[in-house]
Amino acid sequence: GVSAYVALERRDLDAALRAAQRYLSEHTAPLFNIIALGTLAKVHALRGDLEAATASLSQAKALLARTPGVTPYHANHPRGAELVVLVAQMEQAAAEGDRRKLASLTRSADRAGRLALRVSARFAARRPEVHRLLGTAAWLAGRRSAALRSFERALAEAERLGQRPELARIHAEAGRRLEGAPGMAVAGMESAELLARAAELGSSGPETDAPIRATEGRATAFPVDAAGRECPPLRERGPYRRANR
Repeated sequence: GVSAYVALERRDLDAALRAAQRYLSEHTAPLFNIIALGTLAKVHALRGDLEAATASLSQAKALLARTPGVTPYHANHPRGAELVVLVAQMEQAAAEGDRRKLASLTRSADRAGRLALRVSARFAARRPEVHRLLGTAAWLAGRRSAALRSFERALAEAERLGQRPELARIHAEAGRRLEGAPGMAVAGMESAELLARAAELGSSGPETDAPIRATEGRATAFPVDAAGRECPPLRERGPYRRANR
């Protein structure tokens, strides 16, 4: 639900976990459970509990497969979570030096990434995160040039949409990856500058960004509730209005 989304954007993972678990227990409708399980998979992955993340993701995908009439909005949650989980698994395999597992996960992440990009074409708010994750996956797979391009796309999308929290995360992730890689840069910034910019962006405290859904194939600027219904705000936010013209 909304509480889990807000806590997740703030990276208050304990609160996000409690909110997603509560949301799952309070609803029996499959569409709501698809959202809850997808959110749980993402939260577990970010907490480092890959076993729980994989279990939640498997449940979400199974429910998605057997539920008729699933809207793109609802399907977006497990689809987006899958890339998060796979990148976390790639990170673990790389740390363990398991090249065979890393190669297998890279192929899975490539497939999940292509799907996530298709989904993000209808949900503009997802694009920066998707490109950031693709950058991390490419870096872990040893595809440095592709990683830099993805990080640059992520920065451009986050700037365009006015997503300050995600912008900070992208700078931090790119900066961390470029540590020990002198001469490599993202958007003209090397590791130290990226990390400094991430700290600067995060210094004002957590903020959240309204989700964006698709209507007739076109991204809109309205936030949505857990059922995917539009909730027009009192006034349109500038970055979103410009981004969806």
